[in-house]
Amino acid sequence: MDDVLDDVDTPADSGGSQRFQPTTTQTCTRQSCAHDTATGENTMNRTLVIAAWASGLMLLASGGCASTPLPPTDAFQAADIAITNADQDKAAEFAPVELKSARERIVAARAAVGRDPEPRDIERARQLANEAQADAELASARTRSARAEAVNAELRKNIETLKLELQRKSGAPT
Repeated sequence: MDDVLDDVDTPADSGGSQRFQPTTTQTCTRQSCAHDTATGENTMNRTLVIAAWASGLMLLASGGCASTPLPPTDAFQAADIAITNADQDKAAEFAPVELKSARERIVAARAAVGRDPEPRDIERARQLANEAQADAELASARTRSARAEAVNAELRKNIETLKLELQRKSGAPT
């Protein structure tokens, strides 16, 4: 680098301005061209070629990573949480078919990404895990609905009992 710079003024030397003059590189009248007078090469073109090669290598490297997707652990986790919630809601009592389906699908999803999975296996595993989550959420929803219906039926029964007691106490005919 010392052979490229002929004269460098620092801010203290030149009253606050920096100035340097290269000895082996001169700039053409066109702004996009810089020639190395020692070798006669166009340094701008050489820089662009190097940048293009570096960009290409980075694209190839990132493309290689993108072609092998990772197992869908996020989908597995979401399905596991939904199944746990359905268990806590006692879905086995009110929606056993949906809960069983959710469990079977998450087992199948994990099996799909067993040893050395292909990208299509990973995508199938994600689909199965999403279906397991949906089944577990459906089981929870049906359980909540069945419980709400049971509470509603109990309230109706209590209302009818109260009406009968009011009629009997007031002496009104039934």
